[in-house]
Amino acid sequence: MDPVLEYKLYLECEEKIPIKLLEELNNLPNNKGFIWENFHLFGTLPRQKGKKTVLVKVDFEGNINDEIIIHEYDKKNYNIYKECNNIRELIKAK
Repeated sequence: MDPVLEYKLYLECEEKIPIKLLEELNNLPNNKGFIWENFHLFGTLPRQKGKKTVLVKVDFEGNINDEIIIHEYDKKNYNIYKECNNIRELIKAK
């Protein structure tokens, strides 16, 4: 997708992002965040060096469901996990 179009879509949806997600992003490093409505939202604090990027998928209200979907990636790998009751299962690896 065209980056300019993606940014335009983001600006249209920005005011709909749940306040609690925006507040939480202020406390997270830049390599952690959430996937909300297909937007990847990253923390505002400095990136943790040497750590993978981790994004947690949340629902429309910004809640994490009982079954958590986690996207974790770095320069070489992209993995998607499902976590339920503290048991993490690899769903997809690239």
